[in-house]
Amino acid sequence: MNSHDFDKQLTSDIRSKLAVILKEEPGLSPELAMARITKEMLKSNPFVPPEGDQCPINTLPDELLAYLFETGVQMEAEAMQFGEDDDEFEEDFSDEDEDEEKEGKEKEVIQMEVVDIDSAEDDEEWSDVDGEQDARWRRKRKGRAKSEAKDNDDENNDDSEVEEEEEELESELPFQVLVSHVCRRWRSVAIETPALWTLLNFEKGTLLDKHKAYIQRAKNVPLDINIDCTKADFDTDEDEDPETLETEGESKDKELLDCLRRSIDRSDSSLPNLFEDPNWHTRPGHDEPPPKFTELEDHYYTITEFSEVLDVIIPRVRQWKALSVGVSDYRWMYLLLARLHQCPSAETLDILELYHYDDNDSGETFQPRHLVTCFTPFHGQAPLLRHCTFWGVHLDWEASLGFLKNVEDIDLAYHTEEVRPSYQTFEVIVKSPNLQTLILSLSGPSGTEEDWRDAGLQPIHLSSLEGLTLRYHTPQYARSLLRFIDTPNLRSLHLDFDEEDYTEFARDLCKAQFGRSKSLLAGLENFKVSGLPCSRATVEKMLDQLAGLKSLNLNCQGEGELFCEALLKSTTGSSSSASASSSSASGKKLYCPALEAVTTAGITGKQMREFVEARKKAGVPLKKVMMSERDEIDISSEKWLKQNVKEFDLFDPSDSELEEYGDELIEFSDFEEEDEDDIEDDID
Repeated sequence: MNSHDFDKQLTSDIRSKLAVILKEEPGLSPELAMARITKEMLKSNPFVPPEGDQCPINTLPDELLAYLFETGVQMEAEAMQFGEDDDEFEEDFSDEDEDEEKEGKEKEVIQMEVVDIDSAEDDEEWSDVDGEQDARWRRKRKGRAKSEAKDNDDENNDDSEVEEEEEELESELPFQVLVSHVCRRWRSVAIETPALWTLLNFEKGTLLDKHKAYIQRAKNVPLDINIDCTKADFDTDEDEDPETLETEGESKDKELLDCLRRSIDRSDSSLPNLFEDPNWHTRPGHDEPPPKFTELEDHYYTITEFSEVLDVIIPRVRQWKALSVGVSDYRWMYLLLARLHQCPSAETLDILELYHYDDNDSGETFQPRHLVTCFTPFHGQAPLLRHCTFWGVHLDWEASLGFLKNVEDIDLAYHTEEVRPSYQTFEVIVKSPNLQTLILSLSGPSGTEEDWRDAGLQPIHLSSLEGLTLRYHTPQYARSLLRFIDTPNLRSLHLDFDEEDYTEFARDLCKAQFGRSKSLLAGLENFKVSGLPCSRATVEKMLDQLAGLKSLNLNCQGEGELFCEALLKSTTGSSSSASASSSSASGKKLYCPALEAVTTAGITGKQMREFVEARKKAGVPLKKVMMSERDEIDISSEKWLKQNVKEFDLFDPSDSELEEYGDELIEFSDFEEEDEDDIEDDID
């Protein structure tokens, strides 16, 4: 139920209750009757304190209280995952409101600290109060990131930023820590509930003792581990001269060697040659701590610090449920992979996400050359692994088949030709009987279609695959994937290409292949186009085949405007009769007659209103509309859309989807109807 429907229902309920009371007591004034209704309706309002001196929550059993705590932790984790932030609302507060809020928070913090100080029975080295140091550091880093983008004239705002830091400190503390501050009973319940302490977020500024305490409190419950070794937005090397970068690289290599010597068992016969050198362990390292060339170490883990993090979590490898690691420099990932190579089977691991964020374009060979070593995590054994992501990170793919052959979702991205899996190995990975989603972004089986045919290789049949994403491939390689990956039950497709002409690839999408009577597009229910440069006629042919499509996601910039234009012209020219759901009055076919939901970036609220209204008149109304919050949407259009579709919302488009996203929006009214003679024939 949306807010509009809720308001209507509330008004109806109040009127009904008011009529009943006035009928039963004719002498009662409408004002008194309304007051009685209000009191009755607010009796169970959770935001109104209960009457009496006893709080009902204190009567709850420990098991139910623990469940409430777990729910709070889950909600907080979801908010972090989707990037929810209340900063945008802060500007709405007046100075008076801010003073009152600050005063209230100061009292609250004092009370919590007094309660928590009396927790001497907790003999762990790290205490919950130490978490405030973590929160202060994160606030400091966030504040610095913002200040780097401002001019030096903003120095006068430093005092106010410090005040904001103190005001928001308490909200930075994790939910499980906050509830453990309330009273002895809550603290006891929280600490004895292992599920509250299983999420470990490692980033610079957090105390390792804190994570050790979390692991101890989690007992034997599986752990979700996130490690951030990425540079902040303001930490860039672009302005540094090549000589300095080379010197820093040599220093980091030596630091990496030192960490490997301390942590790697060289007697392991399965260990490949590190640094592509059989005598790697004799290479010179640091005789003293490595020098600091910049202040970057203040913002993300050094290699040595990262090694210390691994020392904390690796002894618990059999307890891992999820491991997600992001790095900006492959040396950090190299250390991780070398350590994972000597780990035993990850018996409870369900999710493995390894990200190397690098701006360098992928070529034929991997760089830097001395870090090309292929490792085999967990000796190739992770029996419960279902979800894998490898961005710019390669393994010994064949030796790792033991834990890759049963995955449900796999995301392969940014692999140079030499570190991609062979076609045969790739086939084993994707032919997992449970595979549902496959994402290939500038990655896939090594070789070319000619190589595959010369080797007598057959197309890969993926009957279980429901979702496929293809991004950044060359047109020829993308076409080869279509001809060698058979997806008869595909329901969702995401395409993201740019720069080159993908008309031939788009035409292949419209063809029936592998002996079937319908094309891949004909079976789609969800289609997302972030970028697909192709001819206008091909776009219309693609839309013509999407008869069963229910959800469409379009970036309406650049070539994406062709899709938007074709959809609108098809709809606005159609009959208002509901029976004409597949053809228009002018004889043109109505595209996507089953469409229920659209998500767009690059059109205005007025244009979306026109589209929604046209679909409604054509007898094929939309149920859900999502628009980019960066687009021009006036209040009246937003209100109209909320009233005319079941669900309307705004979203924040990711940076990856906005590379071609500019300030100029599409004007559907500028499109001119073209003669059929002006559209090139698109005959196979």
